[in-house]
Amino acid sequence: MKVWPIGTIVKMKEPEGAKRMIIGYFPNEGSEIYDYITVSFPGGLLWGNEVIYINSDRIDSVDQMGYEDKLFERVKANIESLEEEIRESVKAFDE
Repeated sequence: MKVWPIGTIVKMKEPEGAKRMIIGYFPNEGSEIYDYITVSFPGGLLWGNEVIYINSDRIDSVDQMGYEDKLFERVKANIESLEEEIRESVKAFDE
């Protein structure tokens, strides 16, 4: 998984051209874990909108990168090193 910073705007493959903003990592529904939690862009969490969980393979391209600094680089390194453990923990918790 490519770890994009919070606030990154991505274009989706389906529906074609739809834009989502990344607001978090590794949301889960039961034992299913996703790469990102997102909101519509530019609307965000307006009344009636909802968060959508997506995996990296649904992203067509990055439209705008979120803010990156030294702290993000540390978080990114932790996510990358712990990704497998996070995914296994969610599966084990649900069983």
